[in-house]
Amino acid sequence: MTMAKKKKQEEVVIVRKELTPTVIGTLEKKESGPIIAIIWVVIFILGIVGLPFLTDWIDTKFHTPNIPPIKGNTPNNPGTTEEPNNPEEPQEIKYYDIEENMIIDFDGFQLTKIVVDPVSKTFSSRLIHLTGDTNLFVTKRYFIELYSEENTLLERFLIPIEELKDFKILNFSTASNYQIVKKIAIVKKDERDYPAVSLKLNANNEGVLECSHNDEIFTYFFQEYNNRFLLNRVVENLTYYSSSNDYDSVLMKYTTLSASLRSVNGVEVELTPLQNGFYYEATIDYNQVSTSDASKYLTRPIYYKKNTEAKVISFELGASGYQCKAI
Repeated sequence: MTMAKKKKQEEVVIVRKELTPTVIGTLEKKESGPIIAIIWVVIFILGIVGLPFLTDWIDTKFHTPNIPPIKGNTPNNPGTTEEPNNPEEPQEIKYYDIEENMIIDFDGFQLTKIVVDPVSKTFSSRLIHLTGDTNLFVTKRYFIELYSEENTLLERFLIPIEELKDFKILNFSTASNYQIVKKIAIVKKDERDYPAVSLKLNANNEGVLECSHNDEIFTYFFQEYNNRFLLNRVVENLTYYSSSNDYDSVLMKYTTLSASLRSVNGVEVELTPLQNGFYYEATIDYNQVSTSDASKYLTRPIYYKKNTEAKVISFELGASGYQCKAI
């Protein structure tokens, strides 16, 4: 039997030399650690300080405007845009033959002393507050409508009591151009009943509605949103002459008004004396006026509120003696 040869063990040689390091890359060492920390602190502080301004800028440029509801809006649910589950049925108009000493009762109010004078071309009456809630006139508008014998609508007047809170008797009159008035009706309406208004856009993409009465002109500017024209600016112009019997009281009224509006951000006022009267102009930019200032200073109903639809202003002022037209 042949024996296996023993494998010769190789000798291990140890070389005792100093190891030489090999450079595979260079990492720069920066001495800017404190500077970076300071920069981050400055950015953080600027972010905290500038956040409100940035939010306002984003809101102005990109945020959808606070649009009032299209239909079915109620004081308890101002944000709904849907039709109510049970919309009101069309109101049945009740006609009254105009006669001497007639009285019309409606919703806790009473209309008396009704006179349509074809000579002076005026309509006059007296409204008495009995037990009715005047808050009704915040959400609803009541109109006096005059008809012919055949129930043809001749004229419509908005009962002007929105700005009155606790009244008992209100006497009012307005121009009436018809001599064939035979019937009268009290009709309650809300914004859904108002006809739509079509406006052309100007160079600033605004719709413009001008409403005038005697020497007073109101120009309303609207932004278009979802086929609706929403109020964002009002310009009031008035030239009043010293030959008017009530000149002193009117001048005092507008002197007081201009003084109160001068402090409101977003409102520009000019009251200029003329040789034969005075000129008044007020410009209200609702995009600049705060909500609190609007509720405190812009209380005249004819200013209306931001985002009021053009059809509301046109219909209500048209029933208040103003001539309204798109320009």
